[in-house]
Amino acid sequence: MSMDSAVLHVMEGRLRIKVPEVKGVPEEARAIERQLGGLDGVSDVAANPVTGSVLVFYDTELTGIDEITEALVLRLRRGH
Repeated sequence: MSMDSAVLHVMEGRLRIKVPEVKGVPEEARAIERQLGGLDGVSDVAANPVTGSVLVFYDTELTGIDEITEALVLRLRRGH
């Protein structure tokens, strides 16, 4: 992730990440939703271009925070 990205909130099966690259860029928000939504165990992703946050719901038996953040890092490197 970028130096400004940060995990804001974690509950079992729910992760919210602040991603400045999403703020004001709806195309990047949709691209991140597609990227993370394709991960095993991810049931829903909502990237908000108004707030710059990404909310991910996932099955903790199939994936975890590390896999989700790694996929996000890959997307951000490719997108910028």
